[in-house]
Amino acid sequence: MIDTDTLNKKLIASLNSENNLGLATGKMGYCLYFYVLSRKLNNKEYQDTAEKLLDEIFDNIQMVSGIDVKNGLAGIGLGIDYLIKNS
Repeated sequence: MIDTDTLNKKLIASLNSENNLGLATGKMGYCLYFYVLSRKLNNKEYQDTAEKLLDEIFDNIQMVSGIDVKNGLAGIGLGIDYLIKNS
């Protein structure tokens, strides 16, 4: 059985090939996951991963063409709103 730490390390390793920035299936969703996980586990590595993902989102936001929640700007905006409201 794979433990959560091993699964998260595999997920982090796969993030470089992910180009989607959206909330449901892209970097915004992963960003939120790692921010919440870093807070729950008090894990600096996960926080660093979340910060790196957020930087990538801001650097590439101009590439997002849709406005939907799943993969577009609305979902990214909701994710950022969540982060702001939850410090």
